[in-house]
Amino acid sequence: MEIYLDMLLLENFLVNFFLIYVTTRTMRIRVKLKRVYLSAFIGALSCILVLIYPMNAILQLILKFGVAFIMLWIPYGNKITTIIKSTLIFIMYSMVLAGMCVFIKFNEMGALPADGIIWDFSYKKLLLSVMILAIFIDRMVIYIKDRKDIHKLVYNVDIFFDESKKTVQAFLDTGNELREPVTNLPVIVIEEGIINTMTLKEDDMFTIPYRVVNGNKGNLYGIKPKHVDIHIDDKNIESKEVIIAFCKDKLSNSGDFNGLLSRGVL
Repeated sequence: MEIYLDMLLLENFLVNFFLIYVTTRTMRIRVKLKRVYLSAFIGALSCILVLIYPMNAILQLILKFGVAFIMLWIPYGNKITTIIKSTLIFIMYSMVLAGMCVFIKFNEMGALPADGIIWDFSYKKLLLSVMILAIFIDRMVIYIKDRKDIHKLVYNVDIFFDESKKTVQAFLDTGNELREPVTNLPVIVIEEGIINTMTLKEDDMFTIPYRVVNGNKGNLYGIKPKHVDIHIDDKNIESKEVIIAFCKDKLSNSGDFNGLLSRGVL
């Protein structure tokens, strides 16, 4: 089989550049573009070693991890933890892209080369694989970012009653200004199953009217605990006087939180 060295280097350079770029985006770290070019070129040169020196699977694996580490060390510098994290992400993306290429080639040929190395993969199929991977990575980055944004607004809240304490994870809903009209206290909404409402006395219950943006109206029913402690961070805890209202619906489909803080609580 004829292998054009210049085309092989170009293909590997482009793929390495793409993988380093999306790894950088995932890590959300700014790097100099010329360092990315250098890393991609060094990664492309490593394929020559596989051509010149036949290696078994273990040596190839060691080479790939070593080259990946060097490729990410060049743009990220001497931050070992950052390099290790980015190397693992880079390898994961490489495996996903390689899996796509293998899947496409296998469907075309019905089998794979005996040595497991595909040399004659077409540009169109490589481009298709890269496009699919780019969409996958973009969606994953958005998902991770959304999760981080949610967790920044989730607080541990300890609710104290006369003889018990309950802890919830409450999301700060900045558009929520719900207050109990008689006491004018802010309202924390929690899922009904957290507290056994069957044991609560009707005389101790508060009725909290609400209205949502689509015009629907209704009432929530709640109680006044002794106080609540809101964990702002590991060192800061704020005690507040609030009304706890109960909601029959699940507040988070992903289970990130089971309570809602109104804006007046913090």
